[in-house]
Amino acid sequence: MSGIFGSPPTPPSPTATAGAQTATNVSTALANSFLNNTNQVTPYGNLNYDQTGSYDFVDPSTGLHYGIPRFTATQTLSPAEQALLGKTQTTKSRSRRRRQHFKQNLTDLLGTNIDVSKAPAGGMAIS
Repeated sequence: MSGIFGSPPTPPSPTATAGAQTATNVSTALANSFLNNTNQVTPYGNLNYDQTGSYDFVDPSTGLHYGIPRFTATQTLSPAEQALLGKTQTTKSRSRRRRQHFKQNLTDLLGTNIDVSKAPAGGMAIS
């Protein structure tokens, strides 16, 4: 079929096409990850992202290896927020102990028989 236009071009290799697509996808994902891992400084504290390792991804189509970074997000509270968190946790702990104490007292009270031997008889007025 050579005619006027010559021979048709050789079709691209499916493996090469898949490999190129995977490389593009990995590059896009890495760029998005780095763009989204923006350190933040607020009045409440800081949120920092640090690369703490990598994952070796092997493209099943081409066998190419990609080092995919792994990140750790670390939240650090401002001194005022850290103090507030400490007070909140202390209050919750005290409240939990009080509830347990109240529950035990109520259980003890409800588990005790009431002595009605000295109660006035029904229909009698107390003087």
